[in-house]
Amino acid sequence: MIVDTCVWIDYFNGNKTAQTDRLQAALRDESEEVFICDIIYLEILSGFRLSHQKKFEQVKSFLDSFEILELENRLSAVNIIRRLRDKGITLKGFQNGLLDVMIAQTAIDNSQNILSSNMGDFFKISTVSDLAIEEE
Repeated sequence: MIVDTCVWIDYFNGNKTAQTDRLQAALRDESEEVFICDIIYLEILSGFRLSHQKKFEQVKSFLDSFEILELENRLSAVNIIRRLRDKGITLKGFQNGLLDVMIAQTAIDNSQNILSSNMGDFFKISTVSDLAIEEE
């Protein structure tokens, strides 16, 4: 499963949610694979100020222990956006959900579910694609 930025932030901040519980269970279970993608990696690490270099290095080291998946099919991501527009569906995230579409397509490309605590855009994306949502 690909774990979205918002879940990682809650996890690192010690916030207990259904999603962080699911993440912790997956991290304990060696048979479950947990992934991040390049966009999530960038989102998490770009949130650290230069004055928090020690914490940045700790989180970076932790994230580097996971396989980082990349978007493989850019045209399919474009077509998700086009299908959403044709249905009159608007995404709320940055640049009309562009980053969430790229994360979703990365999950689809790699046959992975998405675990997120901010599912609004991902649910919308799943209505026009093969995106699978991880159940908590």
